[in-house]
Amino acid sequence: MEAWLEHSTLPGRDGCELFNVMRAADIDSFALAICYKDLDSVWYKSNCRIERDVQSGLRVIFLGQELLGPEKLHESPSPAESTHPIKPPEEAPQRKTRNFYWHSEWTRLEKSFRRLDNDHVYAENGRDRLGVEFWLLGSDGTGKETIDECKALCELAGSTLIASIPKIPLSETTSSQSEHWIRWLSHVRDVQGYTWPTRYSYSKGISYEGGKIDNPARQSALACMKCRATTYG
Repeated sequence: MEAWLEHSTLPGRDGCELFNVMRAADIDSFALAICYKDLDSVWYKSNCRIERDVQSGLRVIFLGQELLGPEKLHESPSPAESTHPIKPPEEAPQRKTRNFYWHSEWTRLEKSFRRLDNDHVYAENGRDRLGVEFWLLGSDGTGKETIDECKALCELAGSTLIASIPKIPLSETTSSQSEHWIRWLSHVRDVQGYTWPTRYSYSKGISYEGGKIDNPARQSALACMKCRATTYG
């Protein structure tokens, strides 16, 4: 991907000069949003951060991926995004969002989750002694290599969950989640339940309900099927 730098006094610099420009301006890092589409003209956004490292030069850190509905491509960018805007091509599709579009997206997600089917991986939900909810993805030691990919897929499913049309009914707990991957696991819990319900007990008689979901990829695939059913409405 071709890139160049806009500079008030040193025009004409290409992307290779980014490290030197950041060093001269004493910039340690900055956020970057990249918009792109797949072969089905479905748009996505990857949120990244570029950091300046004295030893290795520049380091790009992937923060997460979001699904962009066609309408969202034409909304005004947030302040964080407007600092370093990357606009989709002018020929971006102007078509109206259709239920079939979301039907296809949930089908793709279901297939992706089924590819990660692993009985050694689990998702755990609970609360600490202060009542703060937590989620984690773990394994019994055998399925570690799929955890990161499963979390990334949950991230995408969580953003799809709130963009899908018609709107998918969500519990108050699920809709209040700010992180996409946690929102998705919370929804999976709502529609599929825990494999192993657990009560977390602390001192002074404090206890909270929680539990584990075995093979969250398999349960996520089933949840995707239920989400796809809403697109027929």
